[in-house]
Amino acid sequence: MSDPVFRADQAARLREPHVAPFADLVDELRAAHPGREVPYVAPTSRGTRARVLVLHRSPAPSPTPAPALSPAAARPAEVSEQQDEQHEEQHEEQHDELVAPAVPERMLSVEGDDGASERLHGLLTDAGIDPSLVLPWHAVPWTVDPSSPLSGVDAKAGRLVLARVVSLLPQLRVVVLHGREVEPVWDALATAGAAVPRGIRVERTFSTEDSAVQQHRASRLRRLAAVYSSAADALS
Repeated sequence: MSDPVFRADQAARLREPHVAPFADLVDELRAAHPGREVPYVAPTSRGTRARVLVLHRSPAPSPTPAPALSPAAARPAEVSEQQDEQHEEQHEEQHDELVAPAVPERMLSVEGDDGASERLHGLLTDAGIDPSLVLPWHAVPWTVDPSSPLSGVDAKAGRLVLARVVSLLPQLRVVVLHGREVEPVWDALATAGAAVPRGIRVERTFSTEDSAVQQHRASRLRRLAAVYSSAADALS
């Protein structure tokens, strides 16, 4: 996903039929919760044809870009009057050509370049699961403070959204819950009367985030591998 050409291609395909329902849902959530970061589902997933739902806690906050310097601030503090006039002329000539850099669209994908996504991709491929069969989602679909517990309000809202996501996955066979805060959101679906398909295998395990596996790394990676091996069995 770090390749700008690949990212642009994915962003241009967000309305393809297999992921369009999720794009519509994200648009609805963004409109209802202005200012919240809600990523789209990347078209690399089979979307409505996905068979594995992978749930993490919430999207990581976007990195804050460094503010761009204005042309005046970028100039040396001391310039001659002639140099200043020349700079202003050049700036006026180039003004129409200046375009603000586009902010890359955030997308959920197991093709990400962060440690958690790379670890998940490796677990899938090692288990023999086609990564495109996976739909990544979150217990809470927008960014929340990663250092604070999930609030009851966010967890309830996330559960209502999750019920809609599940309804878009008629071929769903496996759900993998990454992290303790994810489990009650999923478990609440049944008590809320959500139409969860029968026969789904639910696996509960650690997050794939670096912070979750750095302690007892070897044993936790073995546990994660066993979970995805079990998921592969359920798909066969």
